[in-house]
Amino acid sequence: MFGFLASWCYDGGMADVIELERSERVARFDVDAHDLRKRELRESINEIAGVRNAADGRLVDVAVELLADETLFAGPGTETVEKFLAWRCGVTAGSAKKYVDVARRAA
Repeated sequence: MFGFLASWCYDGGMADVIELERSERVARFDVDAHDLRKRELRESINEIAGVRNAADGRLVDVAVELLADETLFAGPGTETVEKFLAWRCGVTAGSAKKYVDVARRAA
């Protein structure tokens, strides 16, 4: 667009038009780079969320097995599945309880 305009500028203003065209390209590049980075971050979040959801599902499956056989987890300080999961998985007692609640419903 500006290339055509630049060819008609005979008053010395052609450098300004060319500079304007160059700055617009840089601005478009910056927007494209920003959009690309945003897309990359969203894809990363989606991937991480998928892995995390799969891990949560597997943890519930393990909790179902632990509920079925107390000898798999019982020991000093781990009298309940909730305490065992909290200790072994490094989650809060509240989170462990949620996993076990879901496991009890699934069993």
